[in-house]
Amino acid sequence: KPVSMGKLLVTIERALETDKLRRENLRLRRQAEPAATLTGKSPVMQQLRENLERIAATDAGVLITGEGGSGKAVAARYLHAHSARKHHPFVEVSLTAITPAHAAAQLFGQESKGAVTPGCFEQAAGGTLLLNEIGGLDPATQARLLDALEQKRFTRVGGHEPIPLDTRVIAASDQDLLKAVEEKRFREDLYYRLNVVPLRVPSLR
Repeated sequence: KPVSMGKLLVTIERALETDKLRRENLRLRRQAEPAATLTGKSPVMQQLRENLERIAATDAGVLITGEGGSGKAVAARYLHAHSARKHHPFVEVSLTAITPAHAAAQLFGQESKGAVTPGCFEQAAGGTLLLNEIGGLDPATQARLLDALEQKRFTRVGGHEPIPLDTRVIAASDQDLLKAVEEKRFREDLYYRLNVVPLRVPSLR
């Protein structure tokens, strides 16, 4: 203070332009993504497509399990493409590729010295967020995720203002999460919160 009006206007213009570019980037990225298709005419594949289309008619959380390489992410994209959220973003994040120190900021965003970095939940607003390899999430972020799902809102790391959560969450894992719960590596309450609708993707065999 005192605020320079000229500097303030330039700052606002840059912020708006940055947001516009971010949204355009997401739109172009979605256009460049391959269509979510599940090929195959076998009874197993027909049943999988029917299950996904039936689940897509709801807005419930889904836990997709299956062997590595069986197509869990493709199934999630297929589900999104047949849901009421299909015109909104589909965002996928691999939780095994994120260190525990950065997991919360990656999912929920971060505020630092006035700068805001949107997280995956904000990027997927109105659409679908796929939490791939959910079993790799660290305990502290598990607790934060559970709170966000229960309260239907979250705060960025370093922030204080709650942000409404309007995102369908799909979790995927090739681990035995129930065993992880028994071994205290995964929260039982989070498991049941994510596993509203279970879906098993058959192996390629």
